[in-house]
Amino acid sequence: MIDRAFGIRVGNLVKEKLESVQQAGVSSVNEETQLSIPLDSIENKVDRVLVAVARVLPPSAHEVNEFFRRQGVTLKLKSDEFTKIVARNSGTKKFFFFNRELRRWELSALGEFRLKQVVKGGIDER
Repeated sequence: MIDRAFGIRVGNLVKEKLESVQQAGVSSVNEETQLSIPLDSIENKVDRVLVAVARVLPPSAHEVNEFFRRQGVTLKLKSDEFTKIVARNSGTKKFFFFNRELRRWELSALGEFRLKQVVKGGIDER
């Protein structure tokens, strides 16, 4: 919709920004959070999924559940439960978006902002 309304390709803008950040040598949110946050300290399920999506960029719930298993977290999401979390939060809150070109879930800019707050412990559950 945005592409049509403004005559731009949002996906291309995101790719260009990512490439410029990588060329500048700045670490991404994914790298910053790799070992800096114990998932057991996060009680909000959406925030746990936020961290998982940032780390594994999953196409489905299976990869998120594998991530949780490797991290020692007992949370296991059903496919429809995962979809409800990412779809609900890609609507009004816009934490996630589905990258159709790469066929995987990723964090939006707002999702990355929220992730930084979760890592710092700045905001409680919503």
